[in-house]
Amino acid sequence: MQKPKTGQTTTKAPQAFIGKTILLIDVDEKNHLVHQLYLDQANFLSTPSILHGIWLVQELEIDLVLTEIHFNGYTLYDHLFMILKEQMVPIIIQTCQLPQQHKEICIMHGAEAYFQKPIHWPDYLKKITECLTAKT
Repeated sequence: MQKPKTGQTTTKAPQAFIGKTILLIDVDEKNHLVHQLYLDQANFLSTPSILHGIWLVQELEIDLVLTEIHFNGYTLYDHLFMILKEQMVPIIIQTCQLPQQHKEICIMHGAEAYFQKPIHWPDYLKKITECLTAKT
C-alpha cells in the first residue's frame, strides 16, 4: 500500500461511510493501518485470516468486504464463494497479483472490482462508495 507523502493531503472517506461496516481480509498489517486511515468514517474491521473473515460475515452485518486473494504463497478464490454464500455482500479485491487472468477469475467468482497494489486511492474510494450506495 502506498502511504501519502509528507505534506500530501490524504483522500478521506466520504460522510456516506458513517454507519457502514467494512471488513478487510489481508495478511499485511500495514495494509490494515492504511485502510483504517482512509476509511475512518466507517465501522472498519480487519483480519489476516480468511476463516475469521468468513466467520465475521456470518456473525455480523457486513456492508462490504475488501480482500486480498494471495495468502501465504497461494492464490485463493474459493473464499469469495464462501463469503457470498453467507451474505450477499459486495466484495472488492485489492491484491499484489498481476491482473491478467486473476481479474477475470475474481469477477467470475462474484467480485465487484479488482484493484492491483499499490492502490490508487481516489478510484478505490469511488468504487467503495458505489458498492455501499448500491447496497442501501
